[in-house]
Amino acid sequence: MASSDEIERCPINDLPELVLVQIFSYLSIDERPALEETCKLWYNILRNSPGLAFTCVVQLHAYVEEPINPTPKRLGRVLPRWIRQPRDQPKHMTNIDPRPYGYIQQYLKRFRKDVKILYIDVEQHDVSCRYVLCQLLTLFGPEQCSQGRQIRSFRLRFISHNPLLMKSQSIIQALRVFFQYDASRNRRESLISCDLSGLTISLDDDTVLTLIKNNPYLRKLNLQDQSLVCILTPFCILQIIDMLKELEDIWVDMVSLSDEFILMLVENADEQQIIRKSRLNHLGIRIRREEKFSDEIDTKLWQQLHEKYPHLKITLNFGLTTPLNRIRAYMNADLQLPVQTLIINTPIPVVDELCLAANSFSNTLEHVHVYTSGQWAAMTRTTAFNQAVIYLAYKCVHLRTLYIDVALHEDTIEEIYQLHPHLREPGANSTGYILVTGSRDTTCVIWYLSLNDNRHIININDQDTTSIIIPEKTLYGHTAEITCVCVSSELDLIVSGSLDGTCNIYTIEHGIYVRTLRPTDASYDPIINLKLSDERHILVQTTNEDTYLFLYSINGYLIRTRKFEYNIVDMLLTDQYIILAVNHYSTSKEKPESTPSVFARIIIKDMFEMTTIQTTRLRTQINSLYLTKDSSHLLVSVKGGKIFVLTPVKNKLIHWINSITTKKGIFNISGKLIETILDVINPC
Repeated sequence: MASSDEIERCPINDLPELVLVQIFSYLSIDERPALEETCKLWYNILRNSPGLAFTCVVQLHAYVEEPINPTPKRLGRVLPRWIRQPRDQPKHMTNIDPRPYGYIQQYLKRFRKDVKILYIDVEQHDVSCRYVLCQLLTLFGPEQCSQGRQIRSFRLRFISHNPLLMKSQSIIQALRVFFQYDASRNRRESLISCDLSGLTISLDDDTVLTLIKNNPYLRKLNLQDQSLVCILTPFCILQIIDMLKELEDIWVDMVSLSDEFILMLVENADEQQIIRKSRLNHLGIRIRREEKFSDEIDTKLWQQLHEKYPHLKITLNFGLTTPLNRIRAYMNADLQLPVQTLIINTPIPVVDELCLAANSFSNTLEHVHVYTSGQWAAMTRTTAFNQAVIYLAYKCVHLRTLYIDVALHEDTIEEIYQLHPHLREPGANSTGYILVTGSRDTTCVIWYLSLNDNRHIININDQDTTSIIIPEKTLYGHTAEITCVCVSSELDLIVSGSLDGTCNIYTIEHGIYVRTLRPTDASYDPIINLKLSDERHILVQTTNEDTYLFLYSINGYLIRTRKFEYNIVDMLLTDQYIILAVNHYSTSKEKPESTPSVFARIIIKDMFEMTTIQTTRLRTQINSLYLTKDSSHLLVSVKGGKIFVLTPVKNKLIHWINSITTKKGIFNISGKLIETILDVINPC
């Protein structure tokens, strides 16, 4: 560990304080105490910089005590040092701060006037977490914020399940206190964005009415909580439209909407003062089982809404329990719904529904998400379903996202790529790209990279546009440093490998833990590399005294294990083959003190049997491998800054391409053949 003097002389401390504040702002509140103990400069920044409190991310995790070791541990996160009790500490001694979240409360209390963006994630099943959450919410109430506050964006999300269906009245009451702060007189103090979609409890009319009464300048509002039943009444939604004059984006349940809601949007403001034309430009509607008992849809009203608001975009979200007849009813072309995003959660095939959506929303549909929960994966191999997906891609000319959580035929995927070439890009969707990082703190973080992120309601117009990297989820489960991560957007899977000898599998969309692979249960050999193929196979490399390769299916079934005597530098996993890069170091027997020579090989093996098919030798050290998307060229990065390109057409020919690094670090590779080297390789 570096000393305090070494940290003081660290080059990062030569950066302007504004830059350090921007770097530290990516940490949640509970992760900042460790920085205060690093050096005096960081301590002063964290203690005295109001700009660092502009964005506050609070994560409240449950604490447990093991029966054998009474040391408190927080589920899913490493304990910060300010509450960590050393194992050699006597039991009668207390921690530095006996309150688990004392630092968070003190920090928010000190800078509550400076907080502009407040995001809270809480494991609500724990009593202590619920208590601390209520304390934090009341901290921003009218009584304790008498000198004012300036929170512009607010999000509350429960990150654990609610198996007992607890109503959590204490949290609802604390939310009301938080919303009771009167910001109607000062636009700068009013909430602009409020996201309550992460709650697993039912929002009631009193809470929502308190919110809109004291925050009349709201622009974005998400009320689609995760409870089983929506109890918001149509009267509450009418009050929202009537009181929020600047509302642009709202997400509600269809059961809360009524014909009067559409009339209020459609009617002219001259007829009645209370009825006026809204500035609404996006309407998110979730349709669930309650729609089974609803009245028939008034086609004329929805047609009038489309005529009055030609720029209005609609998101239709069909729940897992939505009857098929109601799905077809809302996909009726006569309604003229300008649907931009279509989300279908269903346990049964939806072939006819996809075709109906293609015909009804062909001019407006941009994003399609089909979640099957794995209930009808076998049906996706049918010709009818694949043709329905192709028909949808053909009709929807503005399609930007197509997500289906089950496998399609290769021909179907290629035809979709021909219709929409931009879908070939990794993570292609409305948010940009997905980046997953693994670190030494045993966690993985899912990042969304975007210049214009419309995916989250929490982003507001006046937010810093330089924040193009957004941490979305943190994944836990390892006990040692993470060494490798693989991502597949087509499979919706993330696989991480660690020095603890385990591989964890998660989903990208929700960050849900799926399973753990333990290649070597007895020895716990560290995992140094892994690959994930689109054909649902995982290749794991472990190295201790010997090198092993393990081939798994994504269901955790071990297919093949093979031991290797040579050092594997890099590897690739394709549909049927495994490509290995191997470096051999040999020393002359006559001159043992001489520099060892390097002989490198590229070995192609059968994926299932792991038998060698072909070997190509190189006379220089290999650094890494890369296979083009169409599997036509294999790029080999070697020592000396050179790149070799291998093609399957002429096995004895390698093109030597000079790579010129620009100032921005981008390789400019010439397309012409610069030099042909035939004596570099000796195919076996």
